[in-house]
Amino acid sequence: MTNIIIIILIKKSLSFDQNDPIILHKIGLWCFEVTGWTWVQKKFAYALFKEPPRSSYQEALKYFLSAEGRNPKSYSTNLLYIARCYLHLKQPNMAKHYLEQCIDHESEDDEAEQARLDASKLLEGL
Repeated sequence: MTNIIIIILIKKSLSFDQNDPIILHKIGLWCFEVTGWTWVQKKFAYALFKEPPRSSYQEALKYFLSAEGRNPKSYSTNLLYIARCYLHLKQPNMAKHYLEQCIDHESEDDEAEQARLDASKLLEGL
């Protein structure tokens, strides 16, 4: 239930500013997380809702790329999630491009540093 309320509020805030890269990134995160739900989480959602939330990595990618287009190379976590989407969509060359951008991005805080570390690990696996 909380998950649905969150996305409703995030999408509502997008109606105030459709160009806000943070809001676009948050919607992308929601789509990414819902797509990756386990079997148990999906069954639980079906038990709670007539129409449980659904998404896809393609939809998540759309929001992440939109956020990136509004504020290029400014948010390393967004670059990481773009790469993760491309990996799930079986496009390793595109994933590599964004992983390299994430690694090259300056780490201004702990979140950015963690994104760089995660990107490095993913890049090693390609």
